[in-house]
Amino acid sequence: MKYSKTEPVQFNNSKDRYGCFGNMSGGNRITICGYDLHGSEILYQCLKYTEYPDIQEKIIRINHPLKSKWAQKPFVKQGFVDKEFETYKVEIMKLCLIYKYKSSVKNNTDFHRLLLSTKEQNILEVSKKDNFWGVKDDGEFFVGENMLGRCLMWIRDKIIDMNNINESRVIVENGKVKTTYNEEIQRTGYMSIDESERLMLLYFEKLGELDVNNSEKIDEILANHVSKCPYLKTLTLCGKTIES
Repeated sequence: MKYSKTEPVQFNNSKDRYGCFGNMSGGNRITICGYDLHGSEILYQCLKYTEYPDIQEKIIRINHPLKSKWAQKPFVKQGFVDKEFETYKVEIMKLCLIYKYKSSVKNNTDFHRLLLSTKEQNILEVSKKDNFWGVKDDGEFFVGENMLGRCLMWIRDKIIDMNNINESRVIVENGKVKTTYNEEIQRTGYMSIDESERLMLLYFEKLGELDVNNSEKIDEILANHVSKCPYLKTLTLCGKTIES
């Protein structure tokens, strides 16, 4: 797939403007099966080895996105990765990102609000090596499957569709943001990003107690995803079934 290099939502590392979208960002801790994981990458790496709880324990003990990824590479070479993992790795990634979204809502981090602020824009992970999860520079364009970006957009669109959120529900009037809930939000410096995105973030923040942060809706997306991919029901973390 080809993408314009001018796409506004792209990231390369965790320090970028949209760096929290990357799996190497450790800012969204995920509590699952009694474990406190420092990011979605750690959960993803663990779910390669559901038949080997001892390997999962080693990955969890490291509990660092990049170090955990590198530490598990010898087990790949030794053939310990679950036989079905390659077939279902995209669905597993979506599962991990749903938990990341849930974590962001619970811990009030920027990830979920920033994700929703991208609205209908493409999200690109720009990589020098990986054109499956990301895209690579091919001269005039970025080229690649961009699968991580597509998984992020999938979650974003699910949330937006469930809440029927769109720009037409945001009106700027007399220096204030007015929503169709007939409530106003004072314009304050929420984040150092461009004005339209900042206003959307304020809007979503105000909706937090209503729809956007509604854990039941997020759980519904999780349950629907698992129901459509029965393999996900078999996943375990250190001998415990992944909650769904």
